[in-house]
Amino acid sequence: STIASGSGGEVHLWDVNTGDPLRTLPADSGSVDSISFSPDGSTLASVHVSGSLECTVHLWDVNTGEHRRTLSGYMGSVYSVSFSPDGSTLASGSGDGTVRLWDVNTGEHLQTLTGHTNWVLGVSFSPDGSTLASGSLDYTVRLWDVNTGEHRRTFTGDTGSVYSVSFSPDGSTLASGSLHYTDDRGTDTTVRLWDVNTGEHRRTLIGHTSEVSSVAFSPDGSTLASGSGDGTVRLWGANTGEHRRTLHTGSVYSVSFSPDGSTLAGGSREGRLWDVNTGEHLQTLAGHTGSVYSVSFSPDGSTLASGSWDGTVRLWDVNMREHRRTLTGHTGEVTSVAFGPDGSTLASGSGNNTVHLWDVNTGEHRRTLTGHTSWVTSVAFGPDGSTLASGSWDGTVRLWDANTGAHLRTLTGHTGDVRSVSFSPDGSTIASGSQDGTVLLWEYNSSAFSPPRSSGDADSH
Repeated sequence: STIASGSGGEVHLWDVNTGDPLRTLPADSGSVDSISFSPDGSTLASVHVSGSLECTVHLWDVNTGEHRRTLSGYMGSVYSVSFSPDGSTLASGSGDGTVRLWDVNTGEHLQTLTGHTNWVLGVSFSPDGSTLASGSLDYTVRLWDVNTGEHRRTFTGDTGSVYSVSFSPDGSTLASGSLHYTDDRGTDTTVRLWDVNTGEHRRTLIGHTSEVSSVAFSPDGSTLASGSGDGTVRLWGANTGEHRRTLHTGSVYSVSFSPDGSTLAGGSREGRLWDVNTGEHLQTLAGHTGSVYSVSFSPDGSTLASGSWDGTVRLWDVNMREHRRTLTGHTGEVTSVAFGPDGSTLASGSGNNTVHLWDVNTGEHRRTLTGHTSWVTSVAFGPDGSTLASGSWDGTVRLWDANTGAHLRTLTGHTGDVRSVSFSPDGSTIASGSQDGTVLLWEYNSSAFSPPRSSGDADSH
């Protein structure tokens, strides 16, 4: 019923049925590299890596959001965490080549399992909780006795670097996902199935073209799913090794619904259009020479704008599904695009610290807004179209007169990059989201936002 996602230094919990956010679990600054629910769903473990590469594991009460405890003492980053089936023990695989076992209730460090000679990227308990599997960059999978910490067996045989491990529901089979550079510098990106009792290699599943970073059995054990850096998820018959289906996912950097909600646009290596009701892939918008980082529909839904790492903005006819024109002028990556309320003006923010305003009908470049000292990551028009807000990695939000390009005000208060800005529908409030883990709300009155007395003036929030 609940999904957890890690982003920046936070963990977000969501209601699966409604999509509504339930709560945010703020912790250390830095990245969340791994998260895992306990079997009963009451506890969540999250791995946090700071800018200094200091690594900690946090345990949370899922129902209240309360932080229960912090597990620390690592000499390297933690790449995987997994709860035992009864939820009493947590295993963590680390960059120092060790696996650590922890008592979930007390936070006590129970034991350290040593033997791997490189990073441990995947850990998984057997269904009965008596055995732990660990996969490593040292090309091996190891099985451990959870009660004694004794090393039971090592699976070898040209496995490559092991990124992920998973037991079948009956505990008889172990799946491992890997990446192996062969002697001719090619790659062997496979899923391997092993007999847990004998250590025998049963089957190799071939098809992925990059590291297999995740493997999981279906609850009935008949299907195995594997996710890869090649941008696909593959489904396999667990008993036969037969390849059933490939789901193309890729890395999606931006999504936007059409105003009538019937079409979804996604930005990845190219732009894509999907039918929201059927899930049908309608069109691939090819033409950019870099990844598409931002997409936005015009207010009437007839035009889609896409901003790309290649430094251009492209305008597309949504109904005809064809390219209308390319807007050039940025000297850096285009990270954000937004239409004005009447659809005649487009704003684009860029990695060259600027915002550009364009005439949508002619493609003419109207003006360049300068003042930010780092990447502009988000742009948004006020409801009446007279004001434009821009958020930047410099930690500020700037307000501009959309008609003249004059700088109106700089809003300061964030202690990290500003990644998103948005006006409320009535235009009275501006929200800004930041890498510092906060959202700031700003009271906005257009009549009060004449140009400030000096360029350094900042408004309070």
